[in-house]
Amino acid sequence: MIRFEAVKKTHKGSPRMAVSDLTLHVREGEICVFVGPSGCGKTTILRMINRLDTQDSGRICVNGVATDELDVVTLRRGIGFMMQSSALFPHQTVAENIGAVPRLLGWGKSKIRQRVSELISLVGLQPEFLDRYPNQLSGGQQSRVALARALASDPPVVLMDEPFAALDPVIRERLQDELVALQRRLHKTIILVTHDMEEAIKVGDRIAIFEGEGRLVQFDTPHNILAHPASDFVRGFIGKDPLLKRLTLMKVADLPAEIDGESTVPAPELATVTINDSLHHALVKILSAPTGVVVRVDEAGGYEGCISIESLYNALSGSRPGSLQ
Repeated sequence: MIRFEAVKKTHKGSPRMAVSDLTLHVREGEICVFVGPSGCGKTTILRMINRLDTQDSGRICVNGVATDELDVVTLRRGIGFMMQSSALFPHQTVAENIGAVPRLLGWGKSKIRQRVSELISLVGLQPEFLDRYPNQLSGGQQSRVALARALASDPPVVLMDEPFAALDPVIRERLQDELVALQRRLHKTIILVTHDMEEAIKVGDRIAIFEGEGRLVQFDTPHNILAHPASDFVRGFIGKDPLLKRLTLMKVADLPAEIDGESTVPAPELATVTINDSLHHALVKILSAPTGVVVRVDEAGGYEGCISIESLYNALSGSRPGSLQ
C-alpha cells in the first residue's frame, strides 16, 4: 500500500541526514507504528508521504503510484492526517470541523450531515457535542474530534503524528484501546508516529524502529521485536521487562483449554480470568491469589480450566502450557 524505496532526505542547512536510504513497505489495512527517540526522522518520514516534506532521492509510492507523480491536492484527498495537537479550527463548531474536508470536496449538505452524525458516534461522543466549539472540549474530546475529521472523507490511508502525546495517561490509554477497536471495523492503512514504545507495542500490527538520521534498525511485529531485538539499540529502547510486555500482547484465549475431571463452577474465593484478558492481567491475578492459580472462564462464565505461573512461562517459551488443568 505504502512503499519507500531507497529514500533519502537532508534538511536545508543541516550536515546530517534526516532520512538514510529508507526502504520499507507498509501493508494495506495494517497499523504501522514509527517509533524512535526525538529527532530520529520519524515525523519527517511521515510528512513525506503526503508531501508536506519532499525526499531528496528515492521513491515513495501509495497504492502503486509515486507520490511525486500525483497532484498534491489529489494525493492529500486520499490521506487523512491527525497531528499531535488536535489543530481544530477554533472558530468552527465540532460539526463544522468534522465536515471541513467533505465541504472542500464538494459534498452536499445532506451527505455531510449524515457523515458527521456517523463519525461523532463512531468516536464515542454524543450528538450534543456537535454544536460545541473546541475550547468547550476536554483534551480527550478534542482528540476524538480530530480523529473523526481525519476519517471524514473515508480515506484509505490515515497518518497520525503523536496523536495522544499531550493527553494524560488514563485518557491516552483509553484512546489507544479505541483506536485498535476502530481499526477492527474500518481496516484503514494507518501509520502512527510515537516516541513511546509501550504505545507502539499496544496499537501496532508492525513496528518500525528508527535511530539517528532516520536509519531503520528493525521492522517487525511487536511479538518478534520483544522476543528477538535486532541490536543493543533496540534492546535498550524496549526497556526493562520485555517478558512482561510480551504477556501484555498475549491473551488467555491463546492458551489451550484443557480440563481434568468434571466441569464445575469454581469456588467463589478463586480469582478468575476471561479468555479476552491479557496474560499480563492473568499474571497479576496469579500473584495476588493465595493458591497461585486462577480459574479460566469463557465469555458466559463457564469453567474452562486453571492457569498457573508455569502456564505463562510455557507460553513465553513457545511450548505447550502444561499447567492449564
